[in-house]
Amino acid sequence: MDVDFLKVTKPEQLIEATRYLTTRKEYEHLMHAENKKAELDAFWLEVGGSPERARGLIRGIL
Repeated sequence: MDVDFLKVTKPEQLIEATRYLTTRKEYEHLMHAENKKAELDAFWLEVGGSPERARGLIRGIL
C-alpha cells in the first residue's frame, strides 16, 4: 500500500489540514503568519491543553 499521501510535513500543508477545524479568523491568522510553524504549534497547544494531547489531536487529523 502506498502511503505517500500521508507525508504532510510543511506548515502550509498542516494548516490546510486544519481548515475545517478552525474559524475563518483562526485559519486566516495561520495562513498569513510570518512564522507559520510557531503559530500552528501555539494553536494546537491551546486546543489540546498539553503537548501530549496536542500531538494526539494532530495525529487524528492526518
